[in-house]
Amino acid sequence: MNEIIVKYPAQPLLKKTTKVKNITAELKSLVDKMTEQMFKTGGVGLSANQIGCNLRVFVASPRLDRNNVLVFINPRILSKRGVQLDKEGCLSISGISAFVRRYNEVEVEALNIEGKMFRLKASGLMARIIQHEIDHLNGKVFLNRLRMSERKKYLKRIKNSK
Repeated sequence: MNEIIVKYPAQPLLKKTTKVKNITAELKSLVDKMTEQMFKTGGVGLSANQIGCNLRVFVASPRLDRNNVLVFINPRILSKRGVQLDKEGCLSISGISAFVRRYNEVEVEALNIEGKMFRLKASGLMARIIQHEIDHLNGKVFLNRLRMSERKKYLKRIKNSK
Protein backbone atom coordinates (compact mmCIF):
# COMPACT_ATOMS: atom_id res chain seq x y z
CA MET A 1 0.00 0.00 0.00
CA ASN A 2 1.40 3.37 -0.98
CA GLU A 3 0.11 6.20 1.18
CA ILE A 4 1.14 9.07 -1.11
CA ILE A 5 -1.60 8.27 -3.66
CA VAL A 6 -4.80 10.15 -2.78
CA LYS A 7 -7.67 7.69 -2.35
CA TYR A 8 -11.20 8.17 -3.64
CA PRO A 9 -13.40 9.99 -2.52
CA ALA A 10 -10.80 12.46 -1.18
CA GLN A 11 -11.43 16.11 -2.10
CA PRO A 12 -8.48 16.58 -4.53
CA LEU A 13 -10.03 13.95 -6.82
CA LEU A 14 -13.44 15.60 -6.91
CA LYS A 15 -12.61 19.07 -8.21
CA LYS A 16 -11.29 20.46 -11.45
CA THR A 17 -7.58 21.27 -11.40
CA THR A 18 -5.95 24.65 -12.09
CA LYS A 19 -4.12 25.50 -15.29
CA VAL A 20 -0.32 25.68 -15.08
CA LYS A 21 0.86 29.23 -15.75
CA ASN A 22 4.65 28.74 -15.76
CA ILE A 23 7.10 25.88 -16.10
CA THR A 24 9.14 26.15 -12.90
CA ALA A 25 11.73 24.10 -11.05
CA GLU A 26 8.95 23.17 -8.59
CA LEU A 27 6.79 21.87 -11.46
CA LYS A 28 9.70 19.82 -12.81
CA SER A 29 10.24 18.39 -9.34
CA LEU A 30 6.52 17.55 -9.11
CA VAL A 31 6.68 15.72 -12.46
CA ASP A 32 9.69 13.72 -11.22
CA LYS A 33 7.78 12.81 -8.05
CA MET A 34 4.70 11.81 -10.09
CA THR A 35 6.81 9.67 -12.41
CA GLU A 36 8.42 7.88 -9.46
CA GLN A 37 5.01 7.23 -7.88
CA MET A 38 3.60 5.95 -11.16
CA PHE A 39 6.40 3.39 -11.50
CA LYS A 40 6.44 2.51 -7.80
CA THR A 41 2.73 1.66 -7.89
CA GLY A 42 2.76 -0.03 -11.30
CA GLY A 43 0.45 2.49 -12.96
CA VAL A 44 0.56 3.56 -16.60
CA GLY A 45 -0.57 7.12 -15.86
CA LEU A 46 -0.83 9.50 -12.91
CA SER A 47 -2.38 12.94 -12.57
CA ALA A 48 -1.14 15.66 -10.21
CA ASN A 49 -4.34 15.65 -8.15
CA GLN A 50 -3.76 11.95 -7.42
CA ILE A 51 -0.86 13.05 -5.25
CA GLY A 52 -2.78 16.02 -3.83
CA CYS A 53 -1.54 18.76 -6.18
CA ASN A 54 -4.19 20.95 -7.84
CA LEU A 55 -2.51 21.38 -11.26
CA ARG A 56 -3.47 20.28 -14.80
CA VAL A 57 -0.56 17.87 -15.26
CA PHE A 58 -0.28 14.16 -15.85
CA VAL A 59 2.41 11.66 -16.76
CA ALA A 60 1.95 8.50 -18.82
CA SER A 61 3.98 5.47 -19.84
CA PRO A 62 1.81 2.76 -21.42
CA ARG A 63 4.73 0.30 -21.57
CA LEU A 64 6.00 1.14 -18.05
CA ASP A 65 9.25 2.31 -19.64
CA ARG A 66 11.24 4.82 -17.58
CA ASN A 67 12.91 6.05 -20.79
CA ASN A 68 9.58 6.77 -22.44
CA VAL A 69 7.47 8.88 -20.08
CA LEU A 70 5.21 11.50 -21.61
CA VAL A 71 4.38 14.67 -19.66
CA PHE A 72 1.13 16.49 -20.43
CA ILE A 73 0.68 20.02 -19.05
CA ASN A 74 -2.69 21.74 -19.60
CA PRO A 75 -3.84 18.95 -21.94
CA ARG A 76 -6.81 19.41 -24.22
CA ILE A 77 -8.46 16.81 -26.44
CA LEU A 78 -8.87 18.21 -29.95
CA SER A 79 -10.59 15.28 -31.64
CA LYS A 80 -11.89 11.82 -30.81
CA ARG A 81 -13.09 8.83 -32.86
CA GLY A 82 -14.25 5.28 -32.55
CA VAL A 83 -15.14 3.27 -29.48
CA GLN A 84 -13.28 0.84 -27.28
CA LEU A 85 -14.60 -1.07 -24.30
CA ASP A 86 -12.00 -2.42 -21.92
CA LYS A 87 -11.34 -3.02 -18.25
CA GLU A 88 -10.03 0.00 -16.39
CA GLY A 89 -8.71 0.50 -12.89
CA CYS A 90 -7.25 3.40 -10.95
CA LEU A 91 -4.43 3.85 -8.45
CA SER A 92 -6.81 6.03 -6.38
CA ILE A 93 -9.47 3.29 -6.22
CA SER A 94 -7.67 0.16 -5.03
CA GLY A 95 -9.01 -3.27 -5.88
CA ILE A 96 -11.76 -2.17 -8.26
CA SER A 97 -11.86 -2.36 -12.03
CA ALA A 98 -14.72 -2.17 -14.48
CA PHE A 99 -15.37 -2.16 -18.21
CA VAL A 100 -15.38 1.47 -19.36
CA ARG A 101 -16.36 2.77 -22.79
CA ARG A 102 -13.85 5.28 -24.19
CA TYR A 103 -12.96 6.74 -27.56
CA ASN A 104 -10.50 4.53 -29.41
CA GLU A 105 -8.58 7.43 -30.96
CA VAL A 106 -7.87 10.89 -29.62
CA GLU A 107 -5.72 13.82 -30.61
CA VAL A 108 -4.45 15.81 -27.66
CA GLU A 109 -2.61 19.10 -27.40
CA ALA A 110 -0.47 19.93 -24.36
CA LEU A 111 2.74 21.51 -23.18
CA ASN A 112 5.74 19.32 -22.46
CA ILE A 113 8.06 19.80 -19.47
CA GLU A 114 10.10 22.37 -21.46
CA GLY A 115 6.94 24.42 -22.07
CA LYS A 116 6.73 23.55 -25.77
CA MET A 117 3.29 22.87 -27.26
CA PHE A 118 2.88 19.46 -28.87
CA ARG A 119 0.11 17.39 -30.42
CA LEU A 120 -0.21 13.64 -30.14
CA LYS A 121 -2.54 11.28 -31.97
CA ALA A 122 -3.10 8.21 -29.84
CA SER A 123 -5.14 5.04 -30.08
CA GLY A 124 -5.85 1.98 -27.96
CA LEU A 125 -4.27 1.98 -24.51
CA MET A 126 -2.58 5.37 -24.89
CA ALA A 127 -5.91 6.96 -25.89
CA ARG A 128 -7.52 5.34 -22.83
CA ILE A 129 -4.77 6.64 -20.52
CA ILE A 130 -5.13 10.19 -21.89
CA GLN A 131 -8.91 10.18 -21.38
CA HIS A 132 -8.64 8.61 -17.91
CA GLU A 133 -6.07 11.17 -16.72
CA ILE A 134 -7.92 14.15 -18.24
CA ASP A 135 -11.02 12.92 -16.41
CA HIS A 136 -8.96 13.11 -13.19
CA LEU A 137 -7.90 16.67 -14.05
CA ASN A 138 -11.60 17.50 -14.48
CA GLY A 139 -12.53 16.07 -11.06
CA LYS A 140 -13.89 12.74 -12.33
CA VAL A 141 -12.92 9.11 -11.83
CA PHE A 142 -13.69 6.15 -14.09
CA LEU A 143 -16.70 5.29 -11.92
CA ASN A 144 -18.38 8.44 -13.28
CA ARG A 145 -18.34 6.76 -16.73
CA LEU A 146 -20.44 3.79 -15.56
CA ARG A 147 -24.21 3.38 -15.57
CA MET A 148 -25.74 4.51 -12.27
CA SER A 149 -26.69 0.98 -11.15
CA GLU A 150 -23.15 -0.28 -11.74
CA ARG A 151 -21.59 2.78 -10.11
CA LYS A 152 -23.72 2.30 -6.99
CA LYS A 153 -22.50 -1.30 -6.70
CA TYR A 154 -18.86 -0.18 -6.77
CA LEU A 155 -19.44 2.76 -4.42
CA LYS A 156 -21.02 0.37 -1.91
CA ARG A 157 -17.99 -1.93 -2.22
CA ILE A 158 -15.64 1.03 -1.61
CA LYS A 159 -17.63 2.14 1.43
CA ASN A 160 -17.66 -1.39 2.89
CA SER A 161 -13.91 -1.78 2.44
CA LYS A 162 -13.12 1.13 4.80
